[in-house]
Amino acid sequence: DAGAAEAAPREGRRAERAPAARAAVVRAPAWAFAARSSGQKRRGAAMSLSHAEWEEQKLRELEDRHYELQETRRREQLQKRARHQRSKVEFKNWLLEKESKERAQQLLAKLGNERRRRREQWFEVAIALSAVDRLRGVGNLPPEERKKRKLLADDFYRWSKDPEHGHEFENVPVDQELARTFTANAQEIMSEYAEQLDRAGQYIIPSLKYSIPKVKQAAHDKRNLFNPDKIKYNKIFVRLLRQEWARANVEMEVRLDKLCARFSDLDADRAEARALGILGLNRMAKWVEEDEIEAKTIDENRQRENKEDAKREHSRFVAKKERFKVRLPDASE
Repeated sequence: DAGAAEAAPREGRRAERAPAARAAVVRAPAWAFAARSSGQKRRGAAMSLSHAEWEEQKLRELEDRHYELQETRRREQLQKRARHQRSKVEFKNWLLEKESKERAQQLLAKLGNERRRRREQWFEVAIALSAVDRLRGVGNLPPEERKKRKLLADDFYRWSKDPEHGHEFENVPVDQELARTFTANAQEIMSEYAEQLDRAGQYIIPSLKYSIPKVKQAAHDKRNLFNPDKIKYNKIFVRLLRQEWARANVEMEVRLDKLCARFSDLDADRAEARALGILGLNRMAKWVEEDEIEAKTIDENRQRENKEDAKREHSRFVAKKERFKVRLPDASE
């Protein structure tokens, strides 16, 4: 009876703990049971091994973990080196792109004004800038990528549009439908010029240059200086400008292939880089020197002509002064 009395409270406590235990079992994740069963298997296997075998197994496990740790570290180091090398290459390419673009812009700004007017020289500038874009790695990108990285075409367009010294297109044909949208005066000029070229019935613009469409006027100036034809002329100019830039890209590729063939002793990338350098920045630097010499020669000639004109003017002044000089008779007379 006493034993039964002591067992009753234990049974009661056990009954109280039973729901909590069942709840814990329900909440326990599946991996806990898997870990418990695998641990039991390992303990069972360890109990079946001798001490020497168990010790050898532990050593192998330690060696395996050490090897895995070393492999993990080695892979991390290789990945770090690869990232570092990739960053160096990307920075080098970025620096090359930045320097080549800035150098091309500087050289473009130093070119003489006459080079903009001479069609062949102007077109060669477009080819050189196209080569620089190719060297930068943006010349052959798809249109979507080109929008993100500015091309030198924009600089070439601005350079060609200069209001005072910009490029001029000559003998520009205009289709009849577009020509009829111009004013009567403009249509007459284009038609008469076409007749002079024995192309009666057509419309040809004698000379086309980009101009500022709107002129700034003072508040009190009531004159109507707006010319509706200017906007249409400018649109034609921009269209021709883009066509010539596209043609320059094609010509650059043709010359690049021929020039790369001369560097057959180099690998393809180095041969292309050298050829693009010759077609682009090297030629532009040479043109700047030539234009500076030409400008200096023109200035010296102008100064020499001015001096000669001044001497001639002075000689005429002295001769005129001598003619009108009043001569007094000598005292002996």
